[in-house]
Amino acid sequence: MHVRNFAFLSLTGLLALLPAAAPAQSGSFAVTQHGHPVGTASYQFTGTSQGYDSTSVVRIAMQGLDYSISKTEELSPANRLRHVQLSAVLNGKAVNIVGVPIPPRSC
Repeated sequence: MHVRNFAFLSLTGLLALLPAAAPAQSGSFAVTQHGHPVGTASYQFTGTSQGYDSTSVVRIAMQGLDYSISKTEELSPANRLRHVQLSAVLNGKAVNIVGVPIPPRSC
């Protein structure tokens, strides 16, 4: 597994462990490879009147890899996705993705 995948998956896994009715929580971490710092990761999770908001940011800078990704989510009180925005820069190339759920079709 590549370091960039590990950092993002680790952060995602950490967010999954938060209690469903969590008060505002945040954290930041050093990302290392073989004991050497190569980046940072942070998250913030906040309960709102309409559900939950979460934000996470990962930055990795290594030889041949300059990587930055941020994700902002809005979730319903039932933890269903309402809106997500993912922004990333990989070795100088940027991408921005916005997602919203598609309502189910009635039959």
